[in-house]
Amino acid sequence: MEILLAKERNVEDILRINQVLCKNYAGFRDFRYNKPNVILEDIERGFYFIGVENNKIKGVMSLGINGNDFVLRSIAVDENFQKEGIGKKFVERAKIIGVKNSTDTFVVGSMLDYNARSFYENCGFKLGRIKKTVWGDSYEFYMKLT
Repeated sequence: MEILLAKERNVEDILRINQVLCKNYAGFRDFRYNKPNVILEDIERGFYFIGVENNKIKGVMSLGINGNDFVLRSIAVDENFQKEGIGKKFVERAKIIGVKNSTDTFVVGSMLDYNARSFYENCGFKLGRIKKTVWGDSYEFYMKLT
């Protein structure tokens, strides 16, 4: 699978694949980073990626920078391709990008409803804390990059 920078023409596919996140967490529909205009902004900044194999988009990833932190904003894999290691490939690619951007720490938040704790820990993240948000309880994970 190739991980490529997303293009404007990929927005509809990104929104479709992001629907996977809505199944476990209804609040994602209103999530800022799942809006076409925000996706386009991230594409223009070079922080939205697609995973492609055989001309099919299998997954998507959005990144960002917040101070010295490199942020994994969202990661979603098409239901037909889950359990193939695609999410882990996205995280590995993101770590390389974070180092190239001279960030100190790689962080990700994940709603408890996603049951993703073991995924992130298997990717090398450490659990920082569980925090309450307006959308519900969420994990906050981190990984030192430097």
